[in-house]
Amino acid sequence: MTRAQLGALVQILALTALFTVALVAAGRVVDAPPEGGVRLSRAELCDPPAQCRPVGLPYRFSARPGDDLALARFRLTVPAGERVGPQAIYLPDYADALSLALDARALAVLRPGPPSTLNRNRPVLFTLPENAIGPEAADLEIVVAAHPQAGGRLGPVWVGPRRSLAEAYAWRHALTASLAQAVFLVLCGLSLAFVLLAGLRRSAATAWLAVATLAAAVYAAAFAVSTPPAPVHAWVLMSEAAIRLYAVAAALFLLRLVDVRAPRFERLYGCFAAACIAALALAPPHLTQTVSTATHILSIAPAVAFVVLFCPNRRNLEMVDTRALMAVFALMLASGIGGLFVDGASALGTVVTQLMPLLMLSLGGWAMMSQLVGAIRQAEALARTLQTRVDEKAAELEATYTELAERRRAEAVLAERERIMTDLHDGVGGQLVTALSYLEHGGGDRDLLRGALDACLADLNLTMDSLEADEDVLALLALLRARMTPVFEARGVKVAWSVAAPPAPPKPGPSTSLHILRIVQEALTNTLKHAEATRVRVRIDRDAIEIADDGRGFTPEARDGGVGLRSMARRAAALPAALRVEPGEKGTCLILAWTPPDGAAALP
Repeated sequence: MTRAQLGALVQILALTALFTVALVAAGRVVDAPPEGGVRLSRAELCDPPAQCRPVGLPYRFSARPGDDLALARFRLTVPAGERVGPQAIYLPDYADALSLALDARALAVLRPGPPSTLNRNRPVLFTLPENAIGPEAADLEIVVAAHPQAGGRLGPVWVGPRRSLAEAYAWRHALTASLAQAVFLVLCGLSLAFVLLAGLRRSAATAWLAVATLAAAVYAAAFAVSTPPAPVHAWVLMSEAAIRLYAVAAALFLLRLVDVRAPRFERLYGCFAAACIAALALAPPHLTQTVSTATHILSIAPAVAFVVLFCPNRRNLEMVDTRALMAVFALMLASGIGGLFVDGASALGTVVTQLMPLLMLSLGGWAMMSQLVGAIRQAEALARTLQTRVDEKAAELEATYTELAERRRAEAVLAERERIMTDLHDGVGGQLVTALSYLEHGGGDRDLLRGALDACLADLNLTMDSLEADEDVLALLALLRARMTPVFEARGVKVAWSVAAPPAPPKPGPSTSLHILRIVQEALTNTLKHAEATRVRVRIDRDAIEIADDGRGFTPEARDGGVGLRSMARRAAALPAALRVEPGEKGTCLILAWTPPDGAAALP
C-alpha cells in the first residue's frame, strides 16, 4: 500500500470515527422522550407462554426452523402513577403485525394473521379507552408476528398522555415513512434522468450511475411501500439484491469518474455481490436475516479496497466534490457502526439509512456534472482561443490578399501598358514609320501620304475604343463597322453585318476585345486590299465571328505565307480561340470560334 493510499484510508477512518460519535449523540437528542411519557424498555419474552425470560427492547427475533411465521409474545409492566387525560400507547418501531392486551383485555389488533405487509419504518399509536388504565400498575401483552425471511422486531414502548405521544408519533412518521416516500420519488426521477443521460452520453460512468440509481430506487421502495407488489419473500430478496447491486454499481461509477480502471477488483466485487445474493436466495427462511447481517459485515473488505483505489486518484475531481464524497462514504460506514451503539429503533438511524443512497448518488451526479461543466468550459475556452487564432489568421490572410490584389492590379496595369505599347508600336507606329520613310525618299503623292496618316488615325481610334468599351465586344464591333463602312462604300463594296447573339469570349477584358477587334479589322482590310470582292458578309454569334466575301480568293501557299494571317493566328491563340480560313473559287471565309465561359453549347 502506498503512502497516498494509507493516508486516504486514515482520513476515511478518522471521519468515520467522528461521524459515529456524532450519530450516537444526535440519536439520543432526536429520540428525546415525549413529555409525560413512560418508556418501557424491559419486557419478558414468553416462548412458550408458560416460560418467560427478561429481554431488552428493541428486540429482534426470527422464526423457528420449519415455521411459516416469526412469532413473539412480550409482557411488559406499566408502572403505577397518576394519569391525567386520555392515554395512549406509542410504538415507534415494530415488524410486522401485532396485537395488544392490557390486563388480559384485548385492546387492538393490527394486521392480524400471517402478515402480508412489511413494516420497516412506520410507527403506530393506539389511543386507550377511557379508564382502560388506572393509577396502579398494569400488565401489557404484545404479540408480534412477522414474515420469516424479514424477521420480527419490537422497539421500546411508550405509555402516556395521548397529546404528547401523538406529537412524537407525527415527528417519527415524518422522519421515517413520509421521508421514505419522498426519497423514493426523487430516486425514481433521478433514475429516469440518468437513464436518458446514459443513452445520450454512452459512457461507462454514466451507465453505472444509471444502474446504481435504479437499484437504489428499488431498495428505497422497500421503505416507501408497505404492501409489496410481489410475494413478501420475493420482495425481501429483491430489496437485499438491490442494495448490493447499488453498492457495486456506485463503486464502479466513482472509479470511472476518477478515471481508474481496476478489472480485477471489478470482477471480484461483482462475484462477491453475486455470491451474497445467491446465499440469501438459498438460505432457509429463519436464517435469512442472519445471512444478510453476515454479508453486510463481509462487505467491509471490498469497501476498504474501493477506498484504497479511489482516494489516491481523487485529484481528478474538484476538491469540493472529493471532500463531499469522502464525507458521505465515511457517514455510510459510521451509520453501520453507530447502529451497534445507538438504539436500534432510533429515528436517526432509519433516516440515515434511507437518505444515504440518495445522498451518495446526488453527490456522484453532481461530481459528474461538475466534470461535464468543466469540460464545457474548457471547450469554450478552447473555442475562444481558436477563434482568436482564426481572427489573427483571417487578418493575416486579408492583409496578404490585399497585398496580392495590389500586386495583381499593378501587374494588370503593367500588362495593359505593355499591350497598349505593343499595339501602338505594331499599328500606329508601323504606319508612321512607313509614312516617314516615304517622305524621306522624296515621295510627293499627297493622296498616298494622306491614306497612310488616315490608317494611323484609324489604328489609334481603334486602340482608344478598346479601352473605353472595356468588356463589351459588340460595342467595339459596332464602332469598327461605323469606321469601315464608308471605306468599303467608297470602293463600291457592300458590307452586310448580322448579329445572332452578343459574343461571349472565354476571357472577357480589354485585351480580349482588342484581339477580336484586330482580327476582324485585319480580315476586312485583307478583303478590301486583295479580294476584289463586291460583297462582304459579317456574322456575329455567341461563340464565333464569321467573315465571308465573294472575291477571287487565294491559294493555300499564299495563305501560309501571309504576314496578316500569321498575326491573326497569334491573336486567336492568345484568346484562346480557333481561326479557320477557307479559301475558294468564289471567295474566302474566315471563322473565329471559341468556347463560351459557361460551357454552353454553341448557337446554330
